[in-house]
Amino acid sequence: MQFLPDGNFLIPDNVIAIPKKSVTISKSSSTFESFSSVKSTESESISTSAGGGAFGFSASASFSMDMQQAKSHMSKSTQTMVQKKIEYYAFDMIATNKEGFDETFTDRLKEIANAIKSNNPVFAALP
Repeated sequence: MQFLPDGNFLIPDNVIAIPKKSVTISKSSSTFESFSSVKSTESESISTSAGGGAFGFSASASFSMDMQQAKSHMSKSTQTMVQKKIEYYAFDMIATNKEGFDETFTDRLKEIANAIKSNNPVFAALP
């Protein structure tokens, strides 16, 4: 019995979890009463990258307009802005040739299912 590298999910011993490097969404919540509070906690984003292309070089860049939009909306009147973000991790799951699940894994799944049925979330939570 093991957990994914992020510690959130129980997986069988005969499964290997490999995190996908390019899948991430952040999770947070913020409330802002003014544009100055937005600007002090958030920043404009500029990202650049380089790689192959013409003569072995290419470049790209992007600029976030979020700060300019927030400033124009919040300066027009007294408003409160709420910001939410969600973080998402993805894994490739690779199973070995072992048949079925390990007994410890299935026992823990049964314990979790029974705890949910009996409305006991403490015992249903992963350790």
